[in-house]
Amino acid sequence: MPVRGMALGNRCAVWISLLIPLAVALIGCTRHPDRRAEVDCEWHEDSRRLDLQRFGDRAHLRDDAIVAEDLAIGHADSGVGRRPARFIGIAGYDRVRNECMERLFSGISTSHGVPLDVVREYRLRRNRLTDAAVIGIFALLYCWTTYLVAGLIIRRFGSDQTVLVTVAIVVVSFGIAWAGMMLGEVWSILMEVLRVGRGHLGYRTERIPWVQHRFAAFVTGVIAFWFIAALRYRTISPSRPGVIEVE
Repeated sequence: MPVRGMALGNRCAVWISLLIPLAVALIGCTRHPDRRAEVDCEWHEDSRRLDLQRFGDRAHLRDDAIVAEDLAIGHADSGVGRRPARFIGIAGYDRVRNECMERLFSGISTSHGVPLDVVREYRLRRNRLTDAAVIGIFALLYCWTTYLVAGLIIRRFGSDQTVLVTVAIVVVSFGIAWAGMMLGEVWSILMEVLRVGRGHLGYRTERIPWVQHRFAAFVTGVIAFWFIAALRYRTISPSRPGVIEVE
């Protein structure tokens, strides 16, 4: 099978080009809240009873709770953090935010006939499809980069220099995995900011899956680099006649 290297690289590029619009579309589908609640802390959205046995109603409640939390943060930001004369410290900021959040959660509870404790719990739930798309896009980009870097290393030392290539791959893999871990976190935070529509995430940053699993992301990055480098070595190896390496 000739032109194997080019085919694999092209597949990665195609998948990335398909997943980026998907992630943007999923983020764009997030419901835009009624910003009046940032002023009066009253829930102004629709009023209908939700059946939490249904997936659509569970997603609706999750989105409502997340929006309410964001509106409460916006209320505290605009009413306290941006007016120095009224700034009352971190404790005061937290109190203003939490009081507004409780009023909004209470409004959601009344509007949808759902217990208040359930509303509070649903704000912690994630949209798994969106998270998977965000992580998947970066994972493909990381694998594509690894594919290119591994090819450069193998050609630099020669595919017949197994020991040198192995040492170089191991050393470089840690640096690439560390950079991937950090850039993946930045990417995830950027997507979260676009999703909620506010640059101030605050404590919500700690809920992002990538932030919660930094070490796992690093280890996965190292292993992925080794695996892709091994495949790359076999592709470039002169011991496999008939395989043409094309970038």
